[in-house]
Amino acid sequence: MNGFNRFRARGHRVRAVSRGAATGPHDVQAATAGAATAGAAAVRADITRADGAVAACEGAAVVYQCAQPKYGRWTQEFPDLTRTVLAGAEAAGAKLVMADNLYVYGPVDGPLSEDLPHAAVNPKGRVRADVDELILGAHRSGRIRATLGRACDYYGPGGVNTVLGPNVFAAAPAGRTIRWIGELDQPHTVSYLPDIAAGLVTLGERADADGRAWHLPAAEPVTGRTFSALVGAEAGGEPRVAGLGRSAQRLPGGVRAGQGHSACRGCGGDARLVPVPVGGEREGRPGGAFSGLLTWCRPRRERPLGATDHASKPLHIPRPFVLSPPIGSNGQSRAR
Repeated sequence: MNGFNRFRARGHRVRAVSRGAATGPHDVQAATAGAATAGAAAVRADITRADGAVAACEGAAVVYQCAQPKYGRWTQEFPDLTRTVLAGAEAAGAKLVMADNLYVYGPVDGPLSEDLPHAAVNPKGRVRADVDELILGAHRSGRIRATLGRACDYYGPGGVNTVLGPNVFAAAPAGRTIRWIGELDQPHTVSYLPDIAAGLVTLGERADADGRAWHLPAAEPVTGRTFSALVGAEAGGEPRVAGLGRSAQRLPGGVRAGQGHSACRGCGGDARLVPVPVGGEREGRPGGAFSGLLTWCRPRRERPLGATDHASKPLHIPRPFVLSPPIGSNGQSRAR
């Protein structure tokens, strides 16, 4: 609901769409409780159906597509989901902003920028490239206006469906070993959810963002060892930390490989386009951002929305993304 709060703060009327009964940190009803007078609403719709997507998008000026199929069903369901969302946006005459990741680039040795080719050969990377082409093709043909905002592995309040959720933020307060995907001493950028939201909102507001993909700004890269130590300190301890290579990720019960596991750096084109705050930086350390997600992960703790408001500095300098190689990858970085 980070984007939801950003919209309201900027005075926009907001409709949060969920397919079914929402629970946990993404509870749409909780996020919009008491907000009707502030121009906010929560609706339930099945956007996998064209009529559901059209109904969900009716009257919208901008549609933010942050939904996705279950991870294991991407190749089967993502293209059709995208087509129904496009139909909804087109029927409403709305601009479409897609929350995207780094899968499309495939293996990369060095910094990533938006002008890299879509070289992924694995099925999930290829389907993400197909999805992006569906959206940008609709823009080029004049059906809709569209833009994409790409982010790295993320963290933040409610951000538990990520490799940093159960492996890092849930492990630290429970006293378990933090398991970092990849080399512990390789710099790696992580995206803070409120910053992703701010970037996507900006893309929706700016006509000069249309027709292409953008790398959303992120804080400076940090090593897995340093990041884990900062999380552990915020949780009140000194956690054990282990780096997991590709073979360990594939073991039964092992963690899933990250979505674009990377040391990301933001906004690789016009730095003036997305001057959003950098996540979690408070007096040089990301404690303010960490404490909010740790609150989500601790059991039996109250989980207030907006718990991670923090002072942060604006990002003005464009920087390319950089991928962190998993252990045993022979130094080659991979966006998965």
